[in-house]
Amino acid sequence: TSYPKRINVVWITIETLLQQTVKPDEVILWLADSQFKEIEELPEELKALQKRGLTIRFCDDLKSHKKYFYVLQEYKSIRKTLLFWLMMICFIQKI
Repeated sequence: TSYPKRINVVWITIETLLQQTVKPDEVILWLADSQFKEIEELPEELKALQKRGLTIRFCDDLKSHKKYFYVLQEYKSIRKTLLFWLMMICFIQKI
């Protein structure tokens, strides 16, 4: 996810993900459609990463929840795994 203040530099983070030795299956950037109207207004560096595997999706602005909400909607098969890891993180933070 990103927001207007960070949109001109988020491509650097995505570039590092795409350059990893172990490549991700998919990289999706979720942008709130209330903050970004169309793909043409995004920085050229960001749009260019689409040719290397970046998917840019527009969504409702769920604030920080858009980090996981839309992924859970689309990839139902990972719900149990994600829930397990979220519970583990909460448990570890309490220790």
